[in-house]
Amino acid sequence: MSLAPCDAAPLLPCDLDELIDQGFGGKIEEYLVRNVYETLSPGEQRLLKAISIFRAPVDEQAIGEVLAEESLALSPGEGMESVDRLLDGLVQKHAIQQTDYGEKYLHSLLAEFCYDRLRTDVPFRTRLHKNAGQYYYSLDEYLEAAHHYFEAKEYQKSAAVIVDNLDQLIYAGQSMAILGQLRELGSQMLDATTWAAVCMAIGDACMIAGEYEDAVVSYQAILDTETLVLSSRQVADVQRRIGEAYDRKGQYDQALNHYAEGIQVLGDDDSVEMARIHGRLSRIYAQQGEYEKAIESARQGLSIVKGTGYEKETADCYDAIGLIYLRKGDYDRAIEHHSKALETRKRIGDKLGLTGSYIKLGIAYKSKGEYDRALEYYTDSLATSEEVEDIIRIAVSHGELGFVHDVKGNHDQAIWHYNKALPLFRRLGNRPLEAITHNNLGEAYRGKGEYGQAMEHLYLALKMYVDLEDTEGLSDVYRILGEVSLHLGNTQQAQEYCQKAIQLAAEIESRHCLGCAYRALGKIQTKTENPAEARQHLNLALAIFRELGDEGEVAYTLSDLANFEYDTGDRERARQVCNEALAMAEELGINKIAQQMAKLTQKLALRHEGAMNGTVNERA
Repeated sequence: MSLAPCDAAPLLPCDLDELIDQGFGGKIEEYLVRNVYETLSPGEQRLLKAISIFRAPVDEQAIGEVLAEESLALSPGEGMESVDRLLDGLVQKHAIQQTDYGEKYLHSLLAEFCYDRLRTDVPFRTRLHKNAGQYYYSLDEYLEAAHHYFEAKEYQKSAAVIVDNLDQLIYAGQSMAILGQLRELGSQMLDATTWAAVCMAIGDACMIAGEYEDAVVSYQAILDTETLVLSSRQVADVQRRIGEAYDRKGQYDQALNHYAEGIQVLGDDDSVEMARIHGRLSRIYAQQGEYEKAIESARQGLSIVKGTGYEKETADCYDAIGLIYLRKGDYDRAIEHHSKALETRKRIGDKLGLTGSYIKLGIAYKSKGEYDRALEYYTDSLATSEEVEDIIRIAVSHGELGFVHDVKGNHDQAIWHYNKALPLFRRLGNRPLEAITHNNLGEAYRGKGEYGQAMEHLYLALKMYVDLEDTEGLSDVYRILGEVSLHLGNTQQAQEYCQKAIQLAAEIESRHCLGCAYRALGKIQTKTENPAEARQHLNLALAIFRELGDEGEVAYTLSDLANFEYDTGDRERARQVCNEALAMAEELGINKIAQQMAKLTQKLALRHEGAMNGTVNERA
């Protein structure tokens, strides 16, 4: 076969992007046919068609691997060395583009043009894609391998490549790419067992991507496959996954129904699947404040898996127990259990589980008032969840980072994080977390003094909490509305909001909400010339937060109490409380409170100096 000499004139006077700019428009294909493709030898045409199967630039080794059995077909009597010579010639003619690293590729227009012509040579096209699938699989590039096997119509292999390496692909943040590839497959292309595995993988990837409705549809398809015979454990596994999809959307009743179906199917079978379901049940019970049920479920799950080698499930149970203590306000025991879970997850490389453990440890330290420690864990959770593209935990991490920054007085940073979280919660359809984010945005804007913005978010949160029948949320939003109303000068409305907050907190026995509401009411009463009741409620709040061990809230309450004592004229008491608040705020990094207390300290010192001067003058 005749090869173009290395110093042959380029077929294209410039690269294709420049060619298009010269005004070929809709005639570009005609130009490519007449002035490029038809001027090439059959071997060169065949080589261009072969390279057109690649979706990214490749080195010569990749081209050689794909053409290993096709080299003689390029030109009778020519071996693999002819491919190298053809490549060099086509690069010089600008038919093949080359990266700075020497990788070869075709311009998108030329690639599409050549691949269209490859479609008419089905055997050649099939062999190329099959070889490419084998090549990419040898490099552990599973998504590319699956793509090429699919194009070679080897559907079972295409599915197996992804299903068998699903965790690795998810940990690499490839959930959306997984979905794009697996959704090309249909039940008619696969046997029933492989189709079920594909549905499971699609469901798992949807869970990470936050596509919960699609996850449910995929999981349900497994149960609906008539030709598939499932064991009771397999049915329970699917029911648990469907339940978790509803759980992540905040639809707890539906989640509980599917968990119950899983338990019913298992009967007396205390398998690892039973432990997994009990772990999920425990979380919902803890969220709903049913702590006895929660601890019973968590311990039952732990008793099944502890010491059996199921380390991920053991870590899940430790996290479940930790969550119970977290919700009950026993932060040290919560940290103990979440730390055990974290240690296990690090050892086994469970990235998805790591994000959850990081978040819960962050919440525990936040609740203790150790905000810098909490920020470390939330930063770790955000980085890990972004790495695997776990949408809900990316959103939760932003939400928690926002909360800590708001407490520390960094209101703009808090608002930035909340605004990152809010659209993600909307996308996920998680109404409870969307409501909390509006609530927290209202608090952040209140702290910043932008009361119009605060009210806008608080009213949205209020409506959502009413719809969700979320008593704890309602207590908090009424408390914040009370504080905003106070700043707007409507003290009567402020008191009414705070009384509602106290009533709701008492109904659900939420000590934290009760403490916040008492403090807000005390601040309001300082403006209504009712110092006795103001002092009573501020001290009640302080006692609650000291009992809970929430140092951040203690510092905030001490600062309010110091200002109150100063305003009522008790300088000595104001000085004592102010000193304690200042020390705590500096230790916790709450700059806003530290600055306020430093100013109050200066005012107290000036008053003391003025009083001393007055006494001296009188004596003189």
